[in-house]
Amino acid sequence: MTRMKKAPPQLHADLAGAVREVLDRSPVPMNVAKLRSQLTGPFKVPAKLKDAFIALLAAEAQAGRIHEWPAAKYWIRDHRAWAEPIILAAAEVPVASSKVVGAISKQFGKPAAQALVGELIQCGMLIRVPMFGGAKAKLCSRIADEAAFRAELDAARLVIEAGYRRLEFAAESLPSAGGQESVGGSTTALPHGSAVGGGQTDLTGVSLPHGSAVGGGQTDLTGVSLPHGSAVGGGQTDLTGVSLPAGVPPAAAAAHADLATQVLDTLASLEPRKGLLVTAPRIYRALPGIPKSAIDEELLKLQDAHRVILHRHSNPQSSDELIGNLYVGACWRTQE
Repeated sequence: MTRMKKAPPQLHADLAGAVREVLDRSPVPMNVAKLRSQLTGPFKVPAKLKDAFIALLAAEAQAGRIHEWPAAKYWIRDHRAWAEPIILAAAEVPVASSKVVGAISKQFGKPAAQALVGELIQCGMLIRVPMFGGAKAKLCSRIADEAAFRAELDAARLVIEAGYRRLEFAAESLPSAGGQESVGGSTTALPHGSAVGGGQTDLTGVSLPHGSAVGGGQTDLTGVSLPHGSAVGGGQTDLTGVSLPAGVPPAAAAAHADLATQVLDTLASLEPRKGLLVTAPRIYRALPGIPKSAIDEELLKLQDAHRVILHRHSNPQSSDELIGNLYVGACWRTQE
């Protein structure tokens, strides 16, 4: 008599649905071991199939049906949408940064909690009190006295601008390198291909390398008015009092910068202080000739490339005022 071989164990065909039900009932995110312990009966996952179970969880997270959390946990809720309101509530009054981190570190793990708090500081959702308090500075999500806070920012800006002027003075004292075109007898150089914008309107005395793009509105180079997006180059080395050739389009910025550059330039012009949030409607209004869908797609790519930070709405839903129906605004990363 031939004995039939026992079929190898397999994950239940409806295991993914059972996982979602368990996570939906859970008040907190669950790690793999805890999740396996909650799956009983036909949905029980034997140790031999643990790797296959982890692969199933990854596929469900990739499809957006569940969410992977820091510290190798899973839940039905997105970790950032859960954590941000808790962080902001914990910092309604100035508190030590360790307490803000501690508000979510049990579920997040300390390194991931510290990283998220750092991103909220960069976006301006959390402010340091006092701003230059170093390690002793506390964090707060509210501005108790807007006038006093603005005065502190203005005082800080004066100090920072003085520091930049000192750097510019040091740069001007360096000998100019060969091959740079002169615009009004400059000693200040811009790297090849750099764009000039962000509110700067007077380039008298600035040397632009061959092919540099000048945009961001009307720009004065020793009495010469350049249309938005005009190029300085083509072998021309001195623009003092010289008119540009006819035929330069008055709105040719797209000829010199791709959409990513336009979006980044827009963020810089709307909020020159990197790390502070620019709301989605302001971005859309500043780029009237570009479809919202294209702007959203580019901002999502820039976030994936770690060039900007998108701030998620606490209760996202389809809206013409949200980036990708999820985010209320964007800001430069301070490392940019």
